[in-house]
Amino acid sequence: MDTLFRNIIRLTFWATILVILAGTAQRMASAGVGCPSGLGCGEAGIGVVQESLQSWSASFGMAHRALGGCAGLLILLSSVLAFVVPAGRSAGVRIQLGLVLILAGLQAYIGMNLTQWSAMPLVMVAHLVTGFVIVALLNRTLASFSPKASPKAPAPVLLFLARTSEFLLLLVVFLGGWVSATGAGLACPDFPTCRGVPFPDADYSGLIRGLFDPQVDPRVLLAPTALAGLHVLHRTLGGLLLIVLTALSFGVTSNPKVPALSRTGLGLNVLVFLTVATAFALVQRHLPVALGVFHVFLSIITLIWVGRIRQGLIGSVASSPVIEVTDDARATPVTPSVSETATGSVAERLRSQLGKTRGGLMSFLQGRGAVDRAFMDDL
Repeated sequence: MDTLFRNIIRLTFWATILVILAGTAQRMASAGVGCPSGLGCGEAGIGVVQESLQSWSASFGMAHRALGGCAGLLILLSSVLAFVVPAGRSAGVRIQLGLVLILAGLQAYIGMNLTQWSAMPLVMVAHLVTGFVIVALLNRTLASFSPKASPKAPAPVLLFLARTSEFLLLLVVFLGGWVSATGAGLACPDFPTCRGVPFPDADYSGLIRGLFDPQVDPRVLLAPTALAGLHVLHRTLGGLLLIVLTALSFGVTSNPKVPALSRTGLGLNVLVFLTVATAFALVQRHLPVALGVFHVFLSIITLIWVGRIRQGLIGSVASSPVIEVTDDARATPVTPSVSETATGSVAERLRSQLGKTRGGLMSFLQGRGAVDRAFMDDL
């Protein structure tokens, strides 16, 4: 049952990722027009799916809804099994799956009524960010099932960089959702500048306040200067995120404190490079749907990658207590263990093992002689 439980969570994890990617394709292809109903494509609902699937936009919309329903059922099943199987009896696993279930219910409610809230871009952006949060929670649940290698020393600075990277990544996704919801993706046709200048004229402070205030008229954000400013904010925060990710990847790679995370750091370097290349291609190719979906997929994988690094760094801090050395401990000689001598040559390890065997044999013979003498005295 434990294996089945883990496999169901893995299936839920990847189904949630597919839901986000299908939603991205739906938004980029303007699929909201092809699926005006909350349950299916077309006014008659699921019964006229075949007619509606003639357009790509309707196809993406229906795929998004179907995958969302499957992911919701899998999340419900995982949450129930967490109270049945031994692997789910951990308080952390139950809490995380409980949060995932609550967020999935919220996502379903938003999805059913999204067409009614089409004039509120903040709702659509929250829909996207909540999907990323669900992926992060499922990733943390899966990481709790994997064995962790023992770290060598704590690395609090790297842990701070990992947590900062997660926070910045969610902020970048938030701004990216606004860029998609307002159609600001083509407001800056050049890269890395925007309309020939690094920062075009725009009310950036007022724009930031408008992003988080649902009372602000969304039409204010549709002005050409506001669209360009929103695009530049997304780029700027993305550049800051890339700097932090680069520092984290180089700090983890070949670090003697956390040797188990070296390959993960190399993978993060590759993700940083692909993210920059994809962002450049998106602007140059005028936002093709395939590249946009791949851009979001890279963001999801980066969030997963950073989450695994953070989990390993948390283990490094938690498993490295401070040991006070007393005078008796300093005076007591320490015999090297097998793990300490394993790094030496074969001759040194063989000599060490022979010495231990000879010491044990002498102790046995001395004890046997004392027993024999005691027996003769009694006789």
